[in-house]
Amino acid sequence: MDGHRITGAIKELVGDAQEAAGAVTGDTATELRGKARQAEGGAERTYGEWLDLVRGLVRDRPLLTVLGAGALIFTVGALVAGGRERD
Repeated sequence: MDGHRITGAIKELVGDAQEAAGAVTGDTATELRGKARQAEGGAERTYGEWLDLVRGLVRDRPLLTVLGAGALIFTVGALVAGGRERD
């Protein structure tokens, strides 16, 4: 399990508590900071999940990973070259 998943989950919990504290005290700024921290935590957790997924693919299906990376590089190259003017 990637550390980003754990860190993200912790940030989500802290943000939830911060949002609740802001709501109870009527402090809108604290409430909004809590929501922002929750969103940050969710993004970091999702990033960690994707890292785990990619690592699993590389480990379990290396040929598929190489072919996928090659296809991605080819596609990006074609898009970049297609945007240039031809002489």
